[in-house]
Amino acid sequence: MAYNYTNYTFNNILVKFRDALRTEYGGSLPVYIGESYSKNKNSHIRIFVNQISDENSKTKMILNKVEMTFALYLNIKKTNDKSLNVLTDNTNRLEQVLYNNRRDTTNYFDGRVEEIEFNIREDEEVFVDNMLVSKINYSVRCLIGKVDEVQMKPKKPIKEID
Repeated sequence: MAYNYTNYTFNNILVKFRDALRTEYGGSLPVYIGESYSKNKNSHIRIFVNQISDENSKTKMILNKVEMTFALYLNIKKTNDKSLNVLTDNTNRLEQVLYNNRRDTTNYFDGRVEEIEFNIREDEEVFVDNMLVSKINYSVRCLIGKVDEVQMKPKKPIKEID
């Protein structure tokens, strides 16, 4: 199967981050990949791609920048300082996991947090009561394709001086 932007990003980037987060949280915080908010009884993390852009592609190599968002949804009973502190702590933990996974040996590199937003709700999220939201806008670069190995001419041996 030939790779395109979408399936390469899903298989080699999103799934890797999802698996790393599932390992980190051990099932206490469900993690899913989805374009839209999915109502859930528990607190959870949603991963979705915002944009895939061409960085510096060549004939036999594609270098893309993948911009994605990690949305942390925290279901609470009431908003107070304690719940905001829990949201901040969980966001910091998520940011640390992203930092520890900022590069992968074969799939992506140069992972960086672009922006962190708190309590910005969009689309279906505005209709959910008793929920705090933090969103980490994150980007990675990925290299798709291989450059043919360049045949190097053997170097001439160095002449020894008597």
